[in-house]
Amino acid sequence: MDNITPTKIQGKAAFGLTLISAILVFALSSSFNTVPAEFTFATAYTDTDTDNDGVKDLMDIDDDNDGIIDAIEDKNVDGDDDPLTNPTDTDNDGVPNHLDVDSDNDGIIDNVEAQSTHGYIPLSGIDSDGNGLDDNYEETPGDCGGLVPIDSDLDSYADYLDIDSDNDGILDNVEAQTTADFQAPCGMDSDGNGLDDHYEETPGSCGGLVPVNTDSDLQPDYRDIDSDNDGILDNVEAQTTADFQPPCGMDSDGNGLDDHYESTPGAGEGLHPINSDNDPNPDFRDIDSENDGLPDNIEAQTTSGYTLPSGMDDDKDGLDNAYEGSGDQGITPENTDGTDEPDYLDTDTDNDLVPDNNEGNDFDFDGIPDQTFTGTDTDGDGLDDGYEGSDVNDGYIVNDEITNPATDLPDTDGMDDVNYRDLDDDGDGLDTPDEDTNEDGDPTNDDTSGDGTPDYLDPDVNTSSTDPDTDGDGVKDSADLDDDNDGLLDTEEDPNLDNDDNPLTNPLDSDNDGFPNHLDIDSDNDGLPDNIEAQTTSGYILPNDDDEATYVSNDGVNSAYIGGLTPQNTDGTDEPDYLDTDTDNDLVPDNIEGNDFDFNGEPDQTFTGVDTDEDGLDDGYEGSDINDGFIVNDEITDPATDLPDTDGTEDVNYRDFDDDGDGIGTPDEDANGDGDPTNDDCSGDGTPDYLDPETTTCDPDTDGDGVTDDDEVADETDPTDPCDFVLASQTVTPSDDWNNLDCDGDGVTNGDEVSDATDPLDSCEFVLASQTVTTTTDWDNLDCDGDGVTNGNEVTDGTDPSDSCDFLLASQTVTPTDDWNSLDCDGDGVTNSDEVSDETDPLDPCDFNLDSVTLAPSGDYLVADCDGDGVTNGDEATDGTDPLDSCDFVLASQTVTTTTDWNNLDCDGDGVTNGDEIADVTDPLDPCDFILANQTVATSDEWEILDCDGDGVTNVDEIIDATDPLDPCDLLLASQTVTSSEEWNLLDCDSDGNPNGTDPNPLTATAVDDSGTALPLAETVINILENDDYLPNNDPNNLGITTITRIGGDATGIVSFDAETGELSYTPSASENNTNVTIIYEVCNTVPEPDVCASATVTIFVTDNPIDAVDDDFSELLADGTAGGVIEGGNIFDNDTLNGEALDPADVTLTSNPTGPLTINPDGTVSVAPETAPGIYTIDYTICEIANSINCDTATVTVKVIMITIDAVDDDYSDVFIDGEDGGILPDSNVLDNDTLNGLAVIPGDVTITSTPTGPLTVNVDGTISVAPDTPTGSYSIEYTICENENPTNCDTATVVVLVSETISTAIEVNQLVTPNNDGRNDFLFINGVENALNNSLKIFNRWGVAVYEGSNYNNQNNVFDGRSRGRSTISAEDYLPSGVYFYIFEYEKDQENISATGYLYISK
Repeated sequence: MDNITPTKIQGKAAFGLTLISAILVFALSSSFNTVPAEFTFATAYTDTDTDNDGVKDLMDIDDDNDGIIDAIEDKNVDGDDDPLTNPTDTDNDGVPNHLDVDSDNDGIIDNVEAQSTHGYIPLSGIDSDGNGLDDNYEETPGDCGGLVPIDSDLDSYADYLDIDSDNDGILDNVEAQTTADFQAPCGMDSDGNGLDDHYEETPGSCGGLVPVNTDSDLQPDYRDIDSDNDGILDNVEAQTTADFQPPCGMDSDGNGLDDHYESTPGAGEGLHPINSDNDPNPDFRDIDSENDGLPDNIEAQTTSGYTLPSGMDDDKDGLDNAYEGSGDQGITPENTDGTDEPDYLDTDTDNDLVPDNNEGNDFDFDGIPDQTFTGTDTDGDGLDDGYEGSDVNDGYIVNDEITNPATDLPDTDGMDDVNYRDLDDDGDGLDTPDEDTNEDGDPTNDDTSGDGTPDYLDPDVNTSSTDPDTDGDGVKDSADLDDDNDGLLDTEEDPNLDNDDNPLTNPLDSDNDGFPNHLDIDSDNDGLPDNIEAQTTSGYILPNDDDEATYVSNDGVNSAYIGGLTPQNTDGTDEPDYLDTDTDNDLVPDNIEGNDFDFNGEPDQTFTGVDTDEDGLDDGYEGSDINDGFIVNDEITDPATDLPDTDGTEDVNYRDFDDDGDGIGTPDEDANGDGDPTNDDCSGDGTPDYLDPETTTCDPDTDGDGVTDDDEVADETDPTDPCDFVLASQTVTPSDDWNNLDCDGDGVTNGDEVSDATDPLDSCEFVLASQTVTTTTDWDNLDCDGDGVTNGNEVTDGTDPSDSCDFLLASQTVTPTDDWNSLDCDGDGVTNSDEVSDETDPLDPCDFNLDSVTLAPSGDYLVADCDGDGVTNGDEATDGTDPLDSCDFVLASQTVTTTTDWNNLDCDGDGVTNGDEIADVTDPLDPCDFILANQTVATSDEWEILDCDGDGVTNVDEIIDATDPLDPCDLLLASQTVTSSEEWNLLDCDSDGNPNGTDPNPLTATAVDDSGTALPLAETVINILENDDYLPNNDPNNLGITTITRIGGDATGIVSFDAETGELSYTPSASENNTNVTIIYEVCNTVPEPDVCASATVTIFVTDNPIDAVDDDFSELLADGTAGGVIEGGNIFDNDTLNGEALDPADVTLTSNPTGPLTINPDGTVSVAPETAPGIYTIDYTICEIANSINCDTATVTVKVIMITIDAVDDDYSDVFIDGEDGGILPDSNVLDNDTLNGLAVIPGDVTITSTPTGPLTVNVDGTISVAPDTPTGSYSIEYTICENENPTNCDTATVVVLVSETISTAIEVNQLVTPNNDGRNDFLFINGVENALNNSLKIFNRWGVAVYEGSNYNNQNNVFDGRSRGRSTISAEDYLPSGVYFYIFEYEKDQENISATGYLYISK
């Protein structure tokens, strides 16, 4: 105990102590009625005992019992060496330090902060010299030493007065608590002891915070300058890099917190520790602060200079010796890339575009991390389980099995540094960002060689060999925006099917010639270069003759085409011209029209399949030099003059729809209709019609409807009526007049109908957007979509007359079609017609009758949310919940915004609206998942009877009691009305080690006084824990570690305690005979910090003539609660002893107070009061030896009171079958089965049955019931009486009901005789039990096997065989069969079996 020797107390404290001692001597040696004037300052303390230690404050040198004497706790500002005048109050909470158990208000009690962590000594609870200072803090009683408070950070402020004991800028109050369970001070101190209420379980308990020790080293966090043991000081890790401030070394307000960490002196804010990766741990408690899988201890140091932690901490400041440096220096974090954050906070340490969690975990060098993030952190050290070593629960192992990062981490090239710190991972001279070939910012997906190793990890890949300069302009393809120099940018020529915006990967090759479009100057292989086809003929621009420098400056684009060409699309459909093999859509391919200079319909240059210069232009179409490379215009300088143009108007032929200019489009000059105008030559002059302006048509179309006159004659339509034709017969181009007509009156011209591919003769086939002319009245009166609204009204309403589900309900004026009736426009599963019948809206998916649903829901209904619960109807159907019930849904399925009505509901009845539950991130369907402070609406009855925290108190009772229905340890025991949960039973609310379920006082650790007797000089053993809350250590239910120590009492004998069994062993001394001796003990659970203790007194009577009152259990004796009276057969004296022998009542005095309904009489009998409710009752009594009045003992009597009643209960055996013809004992019947005696089932031997036979019934003496033979069917009853044998007047009567039945045969039998002579006997074939033969059929055959009768559902009534033929016999159906023997087959079902009965029958008249 070197920390409490008097020699260490400072001079001023010693002086103060001397003064206090002088005052005590004066007070104890003087006798006066009034306090002298010089001591009037002490008047307020004369009767006060702040720490309840039995020593008044005036005499107590440690008023708050914290081990620090008052003279130390007072700064003596007034110079009077007296803590009672002008006392110091460091935390300004109104409680002076010498009365304040938490002088700096950090939640850690002064007694803890005043001592070293590893040398902590708890209070003993003993004060031998009565000076108010616990003996544990004096070397010898009376030396008044007290604790010498320590100063961990040597800042001149002892820890108990220092709000930042380790000077790291983080308040002790923050560091003493876990991050997850942090509670700020509430600012209340109900008991005025100076400790904030948030840190006491109950006011006055003085618990305080149990300081957290994150890294489990020698120091708790508030004294640990490196709480996670990673070598980086907490002061560094608690701040951002940009805003870091080291301590300034000044503390203006003397609160122990450096001025740099307060906005103004005295503000006391401290640092708010940052959490870089937003996991549960702030950086100073996180060994992987940026969550990249590399521990901070590794990343904070250089790879080559890495130093392992030593595991030693000589100065016990929480910083490993390996990182002390010149003294508490810690690691100065590395910053490899010299930018942004230091490595331990930088997710890409070397700035090479590959994250550290990849580079530091990719041991097979495939660009994919071998260890990945799981989202789980088993040991809570901040390092994700995915990156932990072999043990995911190893705690704060700050290097996590990495002993040498140079060899333990991936290093592809073995030089410079390991990969996560190496800008050129594979050492090939190309930095990793430069090996991002596809330039998507991710080098891991670039594998030029396709060997599975990305380029940045593959030193064998020579990217220059895979990056040619195709068009020879001096710019590599990878940098060239126009690889084939045709003026079309590569991004234009590649449709980006792989979504990587890179034409070099998966490029398009439209003509399948092996050259992708961006490397092909003739992408559609039509002999016309892309450079020509991409531009208009009249506006064609030749490429400039650029040099290499120009190309480089323009990224490979010819200076004539900066920004790239916008491709022409002459026909306005399908592909642009450079990809379109028939640019003008005239049925003649471009490779003919662009190469037919003699206008004979045949190309002068043809495809060869050879491409010598590999520019994508076939040699057959090349100019004079087939090996001229990428000459993108291929000797065409002006396409207007260099390409064929028959009529010299409009455009060159491959872009001219009417090549010969005769007013007839080329397709219309395909006279034979084979789709090839080149073989149609009506004039036979060798020039096809489409190139011959002299030839128009071989068959005219007079009315211009596109059907030739000959075809109209064949179709029997009018060749002069442009609206009378067969659409399928249109073979020539209709005239402009016809195009401008509207034959079907639908408002769309014929020409637009042709363009829209709709029928110009069908009034209801049209594109609404194409209506440009006035519709006809006939069309207006039609209802094209069958929705009951005429077309004209739909136009007025702005709805679509072609859409059956786009209409205004109010505009329905005609009968909807059957097709419309069977539709379900709103998708709610109810057909339109049913919605009309139900008077619901067929356009509102949430307006329907649930009983009318006949279709699978679809469309709008599925995405709607009819009940507003945030779950679409479709998801509700999937989940099996009700889409019309706002409170029937699956929370995880909420994908749309809930309605205000739903937000204001309280689905689970917990008093918190759904909207507030969503805001609170609690479950609106779980009545026990809510935030109490947000209860704003009335709770439901169901919620009120719940017990959310399982503590046995209903929620409503907790509200009434002002306890927390979510806190299982916040309750009033008296309010427990329901069964507590198993979880609650296993909790230990009062921390005494005894689970709530077995703890008599689960909220307060309690020890109960004990008593016993002992023989002189003989050992006696008393189980003192038997009646305490605490459990012995050998009890498997003990959650703690129990210790028992003596703290007082006057016993002088030998005392020992066994915490394993809970027993006290005491051997009296010779002087203690015939005396009561006491032993005061303290029992503690030492697992919590501090220990949880209680004390009690054991009183032992030492005598050589002991008395023993033994508990009595009269539960088996008859105690009549109705009549009351003395319990027969029970006497309390029967098992009591005096001096080891049976007790003579005359030798003792009996004392007992009536308890409830019980009274112990002087003779030792026990009486029960009349009209006592059934139940278990107890009463105590004490007996004392008359010869020695202090020789006493107490015992308890237990009585079970019952109501002596007999109850005969009516019996109804109507469902028990008995055949009245046979009679006998009714099966499974006994009238006593449901009768009771004193609330218990009747034992037949305990009662007598009397009954008079009634009708056919008799109740037998054994309780069975007999039915007389030949009893008609019917219901019968009989009465019986039972009387208790021991109390014959205790009787009751009941009635028995019996239903007598008869046995009816269900057998199926076919009679074997038919005599059809109308005598009323056997006139037809009778089948007995035929009503039990289901689905029957009867076939009868003569002796030759011919069927003479066939019938089904035979019923012995109107469907019978009466001797006449019903089969294939030659006899008339009205004639009777001849007499003789016949064979029958009768088939039927019975008892789920198929049965076939066969036999012979005889027919005789």
